[in-house]
Amino acid sequence: MNDFIKRNVPVFAIGLVTVVVFLIIIVVAQKNPGSGPALERIQKEDFLTEGAATKGNINSKVVLVEFSDFECPACKEMHPIVSALVEKYKDHMLFVYKNYPLPQHKNSKLAAIAFQAAGNQGNYWPYADKLFDNQTNLSRENLIKLAEDTGLNKEMFVRDVDDPKFATQVENDRTQGNRIGINSTPTFILNNRLLNLTAAESLETELVAEFAKTGVDIQSLNPPKEDIVEQTSETTQSSETRTEEQLAFDNRYGIIEIEYNEFGFRPNNVKALVGQLVRWTNATKKDIQIQQLIQVYPEFAQQMTLKPGQTFEMRLTKDKLWTFKEVSHRHYGSIFAVAP
Repeated sequence: MNDFIKRNVPVFAIGLVTVVVFLIIIVVAQKNPGSGPALERIQKEDFLTEGAATKGNINSKVVLVEFSDFECPACKEMHPIVSALVEKYKDHMLFVYKNYPLPQHKNSKLAAIAFQAAGNQGNYWPYADKLFDNQTNLSRENLIKLAEDTGLNKEMFVRDVDDPKFATQVENDRTQGNRIGINSTPTFILNNRLLNLTAAESLETELVAEFAKTGVDIQSLNPPKEDIVEQTSETTQSSETRTEEQLAFDNRYGIIEIEYNEFGFRPNNVKALVGQLVRWTNATKKDIQIQQLIQVYPEFAQQMTLKPGQTFEMRLTKDKLWTFKEVSHRHYGSIFAVAP
């Protein structure tokens, strides 16, 4: 027995070292949880390249970067959600949009160049909305038409689209994305961490957590109730007459209340069940127009107008992410409905 132990001392030693190293790795991993790997060599300043489209507070401690493609369906789905979050937290964060046109999308690179050209006229974001709204028709001819519809100078826009400077800006974005290891869109980086989002609503969860971690006070986003116009609707528009079964469903799961005030939709990012009733209330002193971004519900085939204090009710019937906006102020909202 002693001879056996002596002969296998090296084996036992190697095994012991392996176990110790393995335990150290587990302890370190537990002490350093995260939603994605840190990008040590990519800092805020590296993302602020020439022509980078930004929105929000340039001095913020919280920086959200999105690599996106105007022909990517997933990017289109996330666009209103990102826009709403950036609008909501713009005083507390900096948003940087980076172009990452995928090779399988034949018009995505030209669309990205057009986006940069629009930015040269100070019109990044309205033009981005147009691009996503017209995702299936991003030919050169239509890109120019969309620029005119957005109020851009046509001659300057066409000249800039053909200027190699703006194509280089797009290529620089893509090269940076490749260096980081990006291979799909949309990809989000929050304070130098690649986010692994499991659902659309996870983005706001990540942002709020980052605000707390960096000591950013977002309490001002929740104004006292007395600052909001308090009115009782004299008329409630509804898309249905509720049956006993629907009333029972509402009693069990509740009605989703969405109020529109001077700050936008509250809440503006909702998780719901298919079958739930949603009630929008206009808590401002002016008429508002609510419009869906992608045609899903016939109730919103035309934009919905709500007078001050008026409400509108609609039952969710689609198992998917659905987005909408207030037309005049471009405040966005979204509902992610799942089967009960």
